Amino acid sequence: PEDIGLQPDNGASPPASRRSGVTAATEQSYTLGEALRTWRLWIVLLAIACGSYSLGANTFVLVPYYEEIGFSSAIAASALSLYGFTSILTRYVWGQFADRFSVRPAIIVQSLLTAAAGLLLLQIDSRISLYAITGLQGIALSGFPTLQSLVWPEFFGRRHIGAIVGLTQLFTTLASASGPLIGGIIFDRTGTYEVTIWAFVVTWIACAVVIFAVRPTRHVEQVVVSVIEA
Repeated sequence: PEDIGLQPDNGASPPASRRSGVTAATEQSYTLGEALRTWRLWIVLLAIACGSYSLGANTFVLVPYYEEIGFSSAIAASALSLYGFTSILTRYVWGQFADRFSVRPAIIVQSLLTAAAGLLLLQIDSRISLYAITGLQGIALSGFPTLQSLVWPEFFGRRHIGAIVGLTQLFTTLASASGPLIGGIIFDRTGTYEVTIWAFVVTWIACAVVIFAVRPTRHVEQVVVSVIEA
């Protein structure tokens, strides 16, 4: 954005009357090597991996859990369709929330809301509560895919973000893929999906706590943007 006289993340644009010598404050950008040597990267990665695991486990467990508590396959499938519908509709809302309040508060709210929705899954006792709580699940979970990609430039700047995201996604993808596997193993051992629900409630809370505890560095570097008059 700075290349065309704008600021990122809703920053104020420079006055139009200033045609040269414009000074803009930009975030400190870490190279991949520098980021790997900071404890922040590994702590944030732990939080995002917890959320990624929970997202994978949550999607996997819904239909079989609904069948476990007495609903037919057709009703369970229709609830899952509602989950997908509400998830698609509300992703824009989470993006707006992040723009207004920044990424960290957005992830904290999203993680705690998803944990609460997970606890409500254990209280389903009718078809109405099934659809209402599943809809809340879709609303809460829809934010994570968007927000987790925004957290890295928040902490490490934008200049080398491709390399940083490329490496971290290796771990978060593995964490997400492990959700159904671990959920299946737990079910084989316990005979119920409730344990898996408790597991992803705990991991969503862990994600929120870690993101709350870790703050980005606030060092800035000043760059001078020279605009050549036509």
